[in-house]
Amino acid sequence: MATSSKPPFLIRFGGKRLRKFVDNELSAAKRDVIATSCFADLARISRFHVPEELLEWVVMNIDPKLREYRHKVSKPIVFTRDMMMKVFNVPSGDKPVERLKNTDHTELRNMYRDGERAPIAYLEKLLHDCADDDVVMINRSFALLAFASVLFLGTNNMVPLDYLGSLLDMDRVREYAWDETILAYCMDQVAEFQEKRRLQKEFMKQNPSERLKQFSIGSCLPALVIFYVDNLDFPVEQVHGHVFDYSLPRALHVCNADFELAMAIDRNKKTLELSVFGKRHIRD
Repeated sequence: MATSSKPPFLIRFGGKRLRKFVDNELSAAKRDVIATSCFADLARISRFHVPEELLEWVVMNIDPKLREYRHKVSKPIVFTRDMMMKVFNVPSGDKPVERLKNTDHTELRNMYRDGERAPIAYLEKLLHDCADDDVVMINRSFALLAFASVLFLGTNNMVPLDYLGSLLDMDRVREYAWDETILAYCMDQVAEFQEKRRLQKEFMKQNPSERLKQFSIGSCLPALVIFYVDNLDFPVEQVHGHVFDYSLPRALHVCNADFELAMAIDRNKKTLELSVFGKRHIRD
């Protein structure tokens, strides 16, 4: 049987890239404008990395239709709109998020296109080069950058321009239910991940001599892992002096050490499989 130390999938999450771009490429004036926008906190997202084995454990134990994490007799974790607020502090309005059709507002779409495509690198250039006092351009472009890097990211480094439908009037962006839209998209990606992993395992079982072929997936799946770790009941004597910073929004305060400690304490050592967690109870 072919063996491989690489993870079975590649998760694309651009929090580090977003933070680096804001810190190093934008003027202080532009950062001041973004600081008052609807998605301001994403400009200060922590440069964390969620370990692949923990992400897989959490995602594979989620029922995307019920939006719940369930493992054996443990108390379930219910993923809600409020959770997305706690992780990212995105607007939580009542209006459904509107998305452009391919033929809608072509002039605005074309502004963010480089030829036939809308790569993130081109969006970064537009944001970098626009005037420091063009508030609408700065806020709209940063929102798109946050979508492409963290909230609605795919696997091709492209900007999801259809969400411009809810960015036409930047004074009304807070009226939309971004939290629900992000959660729904995230659960769609959970279902896609589970199916790709199932097919991958089935292929490797039938073809044990083949080399493992990784699959790629985007989405903000790391948000689900953050919420999972936040809900674990950690015994004080096992945290070894580490202090979990549960300040909100969570994406600004979580760190790699949080995940490393969670894995050490939550790993089920009674099985020969290394990537089996769920040992700790879920907090009340």
